[in-house]
Amino acid sequence: MKKLGEGSFGEVFQIQSLLQSSPSVLKIVPIGGKTIVNNAPQTKLTQMLAEIIISTDLGKFKKHQSKQCGTFQDSNFIELRSCMIVEGDYPEELLKMWDDYDVEKGSENDRPESRIFNDGASITKQRFAALEYENGGKDLENIVLHNGVKGLAVFLQVAHALAGKNKN
Repeated sequence: MKKLGEGSFGEVFQIQSLLQSSPSVLKIVPIGGKTIVNNAPQTKLTQMLAEIIISTDLGKFKKHQSKQCGTFQDSNFIELRSCMIVEGDYPEELLKMWDDYDVEKGSENDRPESRIFNDGASITKQRFAALEYENGGKDLENIVLHNGVKGLAVFLQVAHALAGKNKN
């Protein structure tokens, strides 16, 4: 288990799923609170719901059935395995992975420890969206492309995957 990366709205970890034989990717996003996190307002519940719906729908393209097209599979999409809203402090094990990532690569995000979510005036617990995805491999953001042909190949694969879904 380790931290894989981060975004403006949360952290991404590789974990071993209890229900799957292959590793999962866990995205954790603070939601609905008033505290500014990573120099931005926290994600609203409605925004998180939109991401969950889109991720669920795109994951269906991994294996899809329709009356018009029959059954087809497309490995270019990853499955949202589960999602939940949790409340409380960030788990110590994930904070340790966060610290290791910060030492190795340097983090641009705020360390998600409980002190940044508690303003002292409120007794409410911080809520987080926890989204468990299938591990899709290396993220495109960190791939080094050594020439334009490889960049074009990545672009065409993404465009092809999206175009195929647009027809259905």
